Amino acid sequence: MFARPTPLLLGLGLLVPVAASAEQPPEALVAAMDIDPSMIVAGSVSTVSTQEPTEVSSPTMFDVRTALGVISPYNAPTAALLSTGNVNNIELLQDHDYPGNGFDTSSGDRATLHFQLEVPEYANSYSFNFYFLSREYPEWVGNIYNDQFEVFVNNSAYTGQIVFDAFGNEVSVNNALFSVTNPSMLVGTGFDQDGGTGWVTTIAPVDGGTTLDVAFEVYDLSDGVWDSAVLIDNFQFSSQEPPTDGPWTGDDTPDVPIEIGFLSPKEGDLGGDYGVTIHGAGFDETTSVQIGATGVSATVANSGEALVIDPDDFPSADTPGTVDVVVSKGDQTIILENGFTYHDGAAGSVPPRVLNVLPSEAHPSGGTEIDVRGEGIVDGASIVFLDAEGNEVPEADSVVFNDLGDGNAQLIFNAPSLDEGWHELLVENPDGLRTNPGYPFLVTDGAAAPDNNGGGTVRRGCSTAGSASGLAGLFVLGLALMRRREV
Repeated sequence: MFARPTPLLLGLGLLVPVAASAEQPPEALVAAMDIDPSMIVAGSVSTVSTQEPTEVSSPTMFDVRTALGVISPYNAPTAALLSTGNVNNIELLQDHDYPGNGFDTSSGDRATLHFQLEVPEYANSYSFNFYFLSREYPEWVGNIYNDQFEVFVNNSAYTGQIVFDAFGNEVSVNNALFSVTNPSMLVGTGFDQDGGTGWVTTIAPVDGGTTLDVAFEVYDLSDGVWDSAVLIDNFQFSSQEPPTDGPWTGDDTPDVPIEIGFLSPKEGDLGGDYGVTIHGAGFDETTSVQIGATGVSATVANSGEALVIDPDDFPSADTPGTVDVVVSKGDQTIILENGFTYHDGAAGSVPPRVLNVLPSEAHPSGGTEIDVRGEGIVDGASIVFLDAEGNEVPEADSVVFNDLGDGNAQLIFNAPSLDEGWHELLVENPDGLRTNPGYPFLVTDGAAAPDNNGGGTVRRGCSTAGSASGLAGLFVLGLALMRRREV
């Protein structure tokens, strides 16, 4: 049954070196996992089991390590070590049941590290890395009584045990993650003839601004003869959403695919110096961005749904025209062809840009006073309307131009008589350049008709019904514009 060579030949009177006592207090283990001490709830760190029976783990079951044989911490210089045996004897095949060795080999040995953390407001997930090793391999593969490693958490985002393989198996020698069995990869660990998982990543959801209760536990399920251990390291919070609805464990951080929605703005002057945001999903610190032939720095924002390019980093161009925008992460690359357009502002080739229209709906009879604000609008600009099919309809007349400074301008005009339905409002400068795409504008009976009895045009608000229809219609028009016009 015990086919492997025994490291302690006490019966022959041979002297075997024994490691000096190295057990550490639980606070030292939490620090070795890279947890900021300011996040720890005062008085919450303990080695008391969260499961029945709620016993106190022996201090000889814990240690802080800079290495375990050939295994280095995931995030140097230290990692926490939990063992079902005596950490002072771990490299000597742990506390194998050698008669008279003085080590406790009772069944049901359990090492627990329990603490609570104040979750940062920005956090949507947390992660850590672990390396589980067991002397149950290979003799007891398939046995239901193998040692196990579990992590129990309690938080409003998720409560329960969070470390499983892809098949829902808890971490033991029966787990699909248990794949390191080459002795050359385990030299000096005390598991040279056994096996482990390698460094594994666990990610789980969390609610920012709450308290996270965590208990790491490794335990004997039956006897205390064959022991197991686990290294834990690199515990951190992140603004990234977890890759799945619940906890995830794998041999590396999952490759969450990136998605690209749109750029804002997507056009600018040759001189660059534009703050541009790329909207999408799946972005992280490894995501790279290229504008034309130039690589640029981008900051991840909005929980991985935006990449923000600082104006100082946005490149200039020599000639007007379009360039591709390339976004890459890992082996995935998305190319937005003609994603950004450069204009020569010095030559007056920058099209106007509409930022706001008040009100953004009018009665079919026309006459409602409309206030348009935007950038790059010059004196002599006109207002053009397009119907839902893209056909031009009557232009607005009596357009008044007001220079607001800093490149901003205002146009005030009376809405022409238009058919009911959604239209696009465009500003066209005297050089023929127009806004693209246009601003959604609703013509509806729900809008108040202008009061012409008082001798002039007045600005009207919208009825409740008109506003509700406007919100719904705006979404419909947006889809129509996306189908009709390339973004």
